[in-house]
Amino acid sequence: MTGFLIQVSGHPIKEKAAPAYIEGAKGTRFCDEPLRHGEYFNASPFWKREGFGRYEAWQTISSGDVGLLYCTSSVDEHGACLSHLLTVGEINRNEHDGARLNFSSVQELIPKVPYSDI
Repeated sequence: MTGFLIQVSGHPIKEKAAPAYIEGAKGTRFCDEPLRHGEYFNASPFWKREGFGRYEAWQTISSGDVGLLYCTSSVDEHGACLSHLLTVGEINRNEHDGARLNFSSVQELIPKVPYSDI
């Protein structure tokens, strides 16, 4: 099992994202994908970019892996903290449509781990 970190903001997708991401996202804010739709989406060609271990992570992640969700201070309901554990159910990688993680479980951390403790 692999552990990983996903960081999301509460910024509106339509104001901050590339057109390919806007088209594939389901929520109105970046944090809505994991918090409201139980998934994480990264549009093409962004998921394939080298750097920060992004491409390698998309290639090695598998069902059953567990991620931590970090919400930036712009996420009103979970600002500046580790807020959830995300268990990967299904992974879809597509050259044209992007990459998407569907979570089999999204568990809220209680208590949250604030940024000051990280």
